Amino acid sequence: MSLFSTVVETLFNNWTALQLAVEHQLGGTQSREIAKWMVTVVENFFKENDNVLAQEVAEYMEDLMNNEFNTLCEDGSLEEMGESLCKYFQLIKDGKEAEVILELKKFKGSSVHLSKTASNHDSSTLNEENEIEGSLQNQREDLDTPRKSTRCEPDEDGWVTVTKGKKH
Repeated sequence: MSLFSTVVETLFNNWTALQLAVEHQLGGTQSREIAKWMVTVVENFFKENDNVLAQEVAEYMEDLMNNEFNTLCEDGSLEEMGESLCKYFQLIKDGKEAEVILELKKFKGSSVHLSKTASNHDSSTLNEENEIEGSLQNQREDLDTPRKSTRCEPDEDGWVTVTKGKKH
């Protein structure tokens, strides 16, 4: 596993919005697998695009969260994730791996891990995975789905109209 892959997994393991989406199976019974897949596609997004901007990453992740988990993140966490991912990617690109590892060690572990078991990782990977919650723990997400936030009352013909939530 590359260092950047570990960074992405660590950030995702400590991202409250994703943790809640996985924990509450907002992507269905395959929510954990979807989150693992997201780690891979976000990592590939950086590898396949030059000079990625934090806003582009945030928009890409916003689409992923909306499409895969039917979740809108309006807590600023997408922007923070985009900035963090870009920062760490650039540090690694500049050969500052030691600095990245030191920063990753600042984060605490999360309750929902994308990895199946912690025993599959060596101690340095575990330290790297136990990082990001500190910077993201104050973020909370409103996970109310349109079903909960909208009162759906049947029309006179008995049908209920469900509308898609608005993006900001």
